[in-house]
Amino acid sequence: MKLLIVDDDRKNRKVLTAMVDELGECAVVDSGKKAVSAFIKAWGLWRPFDLILLDIYMPEIDGTHVLRKIREIEIEKNIS
Repeated sequence: MKLLIVDDDRKNRKVLTAMVDELGECAVVDSGKKAVSAFIKAWGLWRPFDLILLDIYMPEIDGTHVLRKIREIEIEKNIS
């Protein structure tokens, strides 16, 4: 399983990684912008994430906006 952890708080990222690390490969980012980039890159390599753990309250781009952007990309590329 391939997972993406998105959280602006370092401690939260550390705890979440420890909780799910044994489930598979974990990528960790600290912003919504990096989350969208990681999502695009993963699909470009044909290795999409199976699970995204996404913090809703983040500065700059919040989790709700990230999710909307991911859904837009899925629709554009017909990958939903």
